[in-house]
Amino acid sequence: MRNIPVFMASGGTASLILKEIPHHSVAYIRLLTVRDLAALTAECAAFCRGCGAETVLVTQGADPLTGFDHAYDLLRLHVRKEALPPAASPVRLEPMIPDNDAVFQRVYNRCFADVPGAATYDRAEIRRIYDQSQKAFLALDETGVPCGMGELHENELAAVGLLPEFRGRGLSRDLTLTLLSLCPGPVIELTAASTNAPALALYDSLGFTVCGKVSMWYSV
Repeated sequence: MRNIPVFMASGGTASLILKEIPHHSVAYIRLLTVRDLAALTAECAAFCRGCGAETVLVTQGADPLTGFDHAYDLLRLHVRKEALPPAASPVRLEPMIPDNDAVFQRVYNRCFADVPGAATYDRAEIRRIYDQSQKAFLALDETGVPCGMGELHENELAAVGLLPEFRGRGLSRDLTLTLLSLCPGPVIELTAASTNAPALALYDSLGFTVCGKVSMWYSV
């Protein structure tokens, strides 16, 4: 299902993110121009539900919205690279290349299946990584089996995840530190949902601090 970059309604305009409806039954509304907030969100939400969405979330960036139930925030965190500890047991990383990018795609989608706001990767996302010369890796266990993944955008940790069957073994910390060691520095940033308690606890233990909000999301 395709997104709608500009959805025109009587109350204004918005971008509708519909591509997650087939995967998670959720749609996202990004408000663009607002003349009548109630009318605009109602029209957008009705359209999204008509497309099959069971959950509809709305944002106006980092600006708060009144009259809606707050769902979560996307937080921006940062840390100075020199303050990071080394990984106790560095995790073996295999760069994503055409021979393994289908595996990377599957691993990513399993890692982030239950993470609020996470996008489902399709082939367009894989092409985006190549086209923008970004770095993506499969994480391998001691036997060479994929156990997780990571994605770097220069000094940003864009994604890191472990497959469910490998969680609880202390790998998350070592995988995260292994990836962070590849950032050129000196300051590393990442984005995390305020409801993702395990991830926030890990980042806090590594010295990351919140430096701002990317967006605030509300239920419609």
